[in-house]
Amino acid sequence: MEEQYNDFLENICRNIDKDSLIDAMKENIEKLKRHEIPITYPNDIKDMNGLLMLSMQGIEFMRESIISLSAFPLIAKDWIKVLAEYLHGEKCVEIMAGSGMLTYALKEMGIDIIATDNGEWEWEHKWTEVKQMDYQESIKCYMKECSYLILSWPEMGENADYALRLMRKENPKAKMVYIGEFGGCCANQEFVDAARIVDREWICKINENFVNWAGIHDKVFILK
Repeated sequence: MEEQYNDFLENICRNIDKDSLIDAMKENIEKLKRHEIPITYPNDIKDMNGLLMLSMQGIEFMRESIISLSAFPLIAKDWIKVLAEYLHGEKCVEIMAGSGMLTYALKEMGIDIIATDNGEWEWEHKWTEVKQMDYQESIKCYMKECSYLILSWPEMGENADYALRLMRKENPKAKMVYIGEFGGCCANQEFVDAARIVDREWICKINENFVNWAGIHDKVFILK
Protein backbone atom coordinates (compact mmCIF):
# COMPACT_ATOMS: atom_id res chain seq x y z
CA MET A 1 0.00 0.00 0.00
CA GLU A 2 2.81 2.42 0.90
CA GLU A 3 4.54 1.68 -2.40
CA GLN A 4 1.32 2.39 -4.31
CA TYR A 5 0.92 5.67 -2.40
CA ASN A 6 4.48 6.72 -3.23
CA ASP A 7 3.98 5.86 -6.90
CA PHE A 8 0.75 7.87 -6.92
CA LEU A 9 2.45 10.87 -5.30
CA GLU A 10 5.40 10.63 -7.68
CA ASN A 11 3.04 10.63 -10.66
CA ILE A 12 1.26 13.71 -9.37
CA CYS A 13 4.50 15.59 -8.78
CA ARG A 14 6.20 14.60 -12.03
CA ASN A 15 5.82 18.03 -13.61
CA ILE A 16 5.90 20.02 -10.35
CA ASP A 17 8.93 21.13 -8.36
CA LYS A 18 7.55 19.72 -5.13
CA ASP A 19 10.13 21.10 -2.70
CA SER A 20 10.05 24.61 -4.16
CA LEU A 21 6.26 24.68 -4.09
CA ILE A 22 6.07 23.52 -0.48
CA ASP A 23 8.76 25.96 0.64
CA ALA A 24 7.11 28.87 -1.17
CA MET A 25 3.70 28.21 0.36
CA LYS A 26 5.14 27.75 3.86
CA GLU A 27 7.02 31.03 3.52
CA ASN A 28 3.90 32.87 2.34
CA ILE A 29 1.79 31.50 5.18
CA GLU A 30 4.35 32.73 7.70
CA LYS A 31 4.44 36.13 6.03
CA LEU A 32 0.66 36.42 6.24
CA LYS A 33 0.78 35.58 9.94
CA ARG A 34 3.26 38.47 10.39
CA HIS A 35 1.07 40.86 8.36
CA GLU A 36 3.51 40.88 5.46
CA ILE A 37 2.34 40.87 1.86
CA PRO A 38 3.84 37.90 -0.05
CA ILE A 39 6.03 38.85 -2.98
CA THR A 40 4.45 36.25 -5.26
CA TYR A 41 2.58 32.94 -5.32
CA PRO A 42 3.81 29.89 -7.24
CA ASN A 43 2.04 29.22 -10.53
CA ASP A 44 1.78 25.52 -9.70
CA ILE A 45 -1.15 26.16 -7.36
CA LYS A 46 -3.19 26.81 -10.51
CA ASP A 47 -2.76 23.09 -11.16
CA MET A 48 -5.09 20.63 -9.41
CA ASN A 49 -2.15 18.25 -9.07
CA GLY A 50 -0.20 20.94 -7.26
CA LEU A 51 -2.99 21.46 -4.76
CA LEU A 52 -3.46 17.72 -4.28
CA MET A 53 0.26 17.23 -3.73
CA LEU A 54 0.32 19.95 -1.07
CA SER A 55 -2.65 18.50 0.79
CA MET A 56 -1.08 15.03 0.68
CA GLN A 57 2.06 16.46 2.26
CA GLY A 58 -0.03 17.48 5.28
CA ILE A 59 0.67 21.21 4.96
CA GLU A 60 -1.71 23.55 6.82
CA PHE A 61 -2.52 25.20 3.60
CA MET A 62 -6.03 24.71 2.30
CA ARG A 63 -7.60 27.66 0.55
CA GLU A 64 -9.83 28.42 3.53
CA SER A 65 -6.79 28.81 5.78
CA ILE A 66 -5.12 31.27 3.41
CA ILE A 67 -8.35 33.24 3.09
CA SER A 68 -8.72 33.49 6.87
CA LEU A 69 -5.28 35.13 7.03
CA SER A 70 -5.70 37.36 4.00
CA ALA A 71 -8.52 37.72 1.47
CA PHE A 72 -10.30 35.77 -1.26
CA PRO A 73 -7.85 36.64 -4.07
CA LEU A 74 -4.18 35.75 -3.71
CA ILE A 75 -2.77 39.20 -2.98
CA ALA A 76 0.93 39.53 -3.78
CA LYS A 77 3.33 42.40 -4.35
CA ASP A 78 4.19 41.42 -7.91
CA TRP A 79 0.77 42.27 -9.35
CA ILE A 80 -0.20 44.85 -6.71
CA LYS A 81 2.81 46.90 -7.81
CA VAL A 82 1.48 47.06 -11.37
CA LEU A 83 -2.03 47.90 -10.17
CA ALA A 84 -0.55 50.70 -8.05
CA GLU A 85 1.24 52.06 -11.11
CA TYR A 86 -2.11 52.20 -12.87
CA LEU A 87 -3.83 53.92 -9.90
CA HIS A 88 -0.94 56.30 -9.16
CA GLY A 89 -2.05 59.78 -8.12
CA GLU A 90 -5.74 58.91 -7.97
CA LYS A 91 -8.02 58.63 -4.95
CA CYS A 92 -9.77 55.30 -4.41
CA VAL A 93 -12.38 53.73 -2.17
CA GLU A 94 -12.73 50.00 -1.60
CA ILE A 95 -16.16 48.60 -0.76
CA MET A 96 -16.87 45.17 0.75
CA ALA A 97 -13.23 45.29 1.87
CA GLY A 98 -13.32 42.40 4.35
CA SER A 99 -10.02 42.14 6.22
CA GLY A 100 -8.68 45.25 4.48
CA MET A 101 -5.68 43.42 3.02
CA LEU A 102 -6.09 44.76 -0.50
CA THR A 103 -6.32 48.33 0.77
CA TYR A 104 -3.30 47.72 3.01
CA ALA A 105 -1.27 46.38 0.07
CA LEU A 106 -2.15 49.40 -2.08
CA LYS A 107 -1.39 51.82 0.76
CA GLU A 108 2.07 50.26 1.03
CA MET A 109 2.55 51.25 -2.62
CA GLY A 110 1.53 54.85 -1.90
CA ILE A 111 -2.08 54.74 -3.09
CA ASP A 112 -4.60 57.08 -1.45
CA ILE A 113 -7.39 54.64 -0.56
CA ILE A 114 -10.13 54.19 2.02
CA ALA A 115 -11.51 50.75 2.95
CA THR A 116 -15.17 50.22 3.88
CA ASP A 117 -17.27 47.18 4.76
CA ASN A 118 -20.62 46.55 6.46
CA GLY A 119 -18.95 44.32 9.04
CA GLU A 120 -21.25 41.32 8.55
CA TRP A 121 -18.29 38.95 8.16
CA GLU A 122 -15.92 38.52 11.10
CA TRP A 123 -12.23 38.76 10.22
CA GLU A 124 -9.87 37.96 13.08
CA HIS A 125 -6.82 38.80 10.99
CA LYS A 126 -7.42 42.45 10.03
CA TRP A 127 -4.84 44.37 8.05
CA THR A 128 -5.86 48.00 8.30
CA GLU A 129 -8.68 50.25 9.44
CA VAL A 130 -11.92 49.40 7.67
CA LYS A 131 -14.71 51.93 8.11
CA GLN A 132 -18.01 50.22 8.92
CA MET A 133 -20.32 51.35 6.12
CA ASP A 134 -22.45 49.43 3.66
CA TYR A 135 -21.45 49.70 0.03
CA GLN A 136 -24.26 52.04 -0.98
CA GLU A 137 -23.46 54.49 1.80
CA SER A 138 -19.75 54.28 0.92
CA ILE A 139 -20.31 55.06 -2.76
CA LYS A 140 -22.60 57.98 -1.96
CA CYS A 141 -20.16 59.32 0.63
CA TYR A 142 -16.85 58.98 -1.24
CA MET A 143 -17.40 58.42 -4.95
CA LYS A 144 -17.70 62.05 -5.99
CA GLU A 145 -14.12 62.66 -4.82
CA CYS A 146 -12.70 59.30 -5.92
CA SER A 147 -11.61 58.25 -9.38
CA TYR A 148 -11.73 54.51 -8.69
CA LEU A 149 -14.07 52.15 -6.90
CA ILE A 150 -12.33 48.94 -5.82
CA LEU A 151 -14.44 45.80 -5.52
CA SER A 152 -12.94 42.39 -4.77
CA TRP A 153 -14.82 39.13 -4.70
CA PRO A 154 -18.41 40.30 -4.14
CA GLU A 155 -20.77 37.54 -3.18
CA MET A 156 -23.17 36.15 -5.76
CA GLY A 157 -26.23 38.35 -6.19
CA GLU A 158 -27.20 41.86 -7.17
CA ASN A 159 -24.82 43.94 -5.01
CA ALA A 160 -21.98 44.22 -7.53
CA ASP A 161 -24.36 45.22 -10.31
CA TYR A 162 -26.01 47.84 -8.12
CA ALA A 163 -22.61 49.15 -6.99
CA LEU A 164 -21.48 49.59 -10.61
CA ARG A 165 -24.66 51.47 -11.52
CA LEU A 166 -24.48 53.63 -8.40
CA MET A 167 -20.83 54.47 -9.14
CA ARG A 168 -21.84 55.67 -12.60
CA LYS A 169 -24.58 57.82 -11.10
CA GLU A 170 -22.40 59.41 -8.42
CA ASN A 171 -19.35 59.93 -10.64
CA PRO A 172 -19.79 59.23 -14.37
CA LYS A 173 -16.03 59.57 -14.95
CA ALA A 174 -15.09 56.95 -12.35
CA LYS A 175 -13.88 53.44 -13.09
CA MET A 176 -14.16 50.21 -11.13
CA VAL A 177 -11.24 47.91 -10.41
CA TYR A 178 -12.97 44.57 -10.07
CA ILE A 179 -11.25 41.41 -8.82
CA GLY A 180 -13.16 38.18 -9.07
CA GLU A 181 -14.77 35.79 -11.48
CA PHE A 182 -16.64 37.39 -14.35
CA GLY A 183 -19.75 35.38 -13.77
CA GLY A 184 -19.17 32.14 -11.90
CA CYS A 185 -19.12 32.45 -8.12
CA CYS A 186 -19.08 36.26 -7.95
CA ALA A 187 -21.78 38.88 -8.65
CA ASN A 188 -24.47 37.93 -11.20
CA GLN A 189 -25.16 37.90 -14.93
CA GLU A 190 -26.67 41.39 -14.80
CA PHE A 191 -23.31 42.71 -13.58
CA VAL A 192 -21.48 40.94 -16.41
CA ASP A 193 -23.94 42.32 -18.96
CA ALA A 194 -23.74 45.88 -17.60
CA ALA A 195 -19.96 46.03 -17.20
CA ARG A 196 -17.87 47.65 -19.93
CA ILE A 197 -14.23 46.53 -19.92
CA VAL A 198 -11.74 49.36 -20.50
CA ASP A 199 -7.95 49.87 -20.37
CA ARG A 200 -7.33 46.36 -21.68
CA GLU A 201 -3.57 46.82 -21.97
CA TRP A 202 -3.37 47.57 -18.26
CA ILE A 203 -5.58 44.59 -17.48
CA CYS A 204 -3.14 42.33 -19.32
CA LYS A 205 -0.14 43.85 -17.52
CA ILE A 206 -1.72 43.51 -14.06
CA ASN A 207 -2.79 39.92 -14.69
CA GLU A 208 0.63 38.78 -15.95
CA ASN A 209 1.60 37.90 -12.37
CA PHE A 210 -1.86 37.34 -10.90
CA VAL A 211 -2.17 33.76 -9.64
CA ASN A 212 -5.45 32.04 -8.87
CA TRP A 213 -6.31 28.74 -7.27
CA ALA A 214 -6.89 25.63 -9.34
CA GLY A 215 -10.55 25.62 -10.35
CA ILE A 216 -10.98 29.33 -9.59
CA HIS A 217 -11.04 31.78 -12.49
CA ASP A 218 -10.71 35.20 -10.88
CA LYS A 219 -8.79 38.02 -12.55
CA VAL A 220 -8.36 41.76 -12.28
CA PHE A 221 -10.68 43.80 -14.51
CA ILE A 222 -11.07 47.54 -15.10
CA LEU A 223 -14.66 48.53 -15.79
CA LYS A 224 -16.81 51.54 -16.62
